[in-house]
Amino acid sequence: ARHGDPAVRDLVEGLVEKSAAPVLAAAKRWLVAGQLLPDAAGEFFIRETTGEDRGDFWEKRYGLVETMVPSFVPRAVAEKILVAGKTITFLRRCCGDDRSAFAAGEAGAAKNGAFDYAKGGAPNAELEHVVDEALQRASSRVLDALRGEFLLVEHLRCLSACLLLTQGDFALRVVDAFDGVASAGPFSGGGGDAVAAFEAALRGSNASRLHPAALERLRVV
Repeated sequence: ARHGDPAVRDLVEGLVEKSAAPVLAAAKRWLVAGQLLPDAAGEFFIRETTGEDRGDFWEKRYGLVETMVPSFVPRAVAEKILVAGKTITFLRRCCGDDRSAFAAGEAGAAKNGAFDYAKGGAPNAELEHVVDEALQRASSRVLDALRGEFLLVEHLRCLSACLLLTQGDFALRVVDAFDGVASAGPFSGGGGDAVAAFEAALRGSNASRLHPAALERLRVV
């Protein structure tokens, strides 16, 4: 909106500000709640794909439309908005966590102007700050869910002990158990011999002290 005539400059500036409002409102909704506003005209720079790609939630379900990223939103900030919204959506759909990125009071009042159009089309520094904060909060909640409810560390410890054979006594017992089964002849068609050998090695070693939920996931196939 650069023009020598102040009246023309103010007119153009006002038109740009009005046209930017729906895009910034959509960005706020996606960033805070992980939800896309209705966008029949395809004006927002984040879109949900259709067809077969919808099954690949993280990589292909949602994408950045580069040609629709406005000049007042830096590309790096737009990418962070995409990831933050996807993270909030992942928490809601896969982790049962339907909280927004910010509490109701924090998200109110447009977060101190973060989602307001900056005069002259310059990047809004407050917007980048809020985007970084939302992404950090959402990412921390994913890590908390993986470590807590989904016992990621316990599952990794179990995999290390029982598949990579880092649990020494279990490694020795499972080798001896399978060697004994193999020397008795071919495994049974249903794999029962292998399962019994594995479970016997598990019960007879310190690997049995691993987290029960992780042990339940172990299977002989």
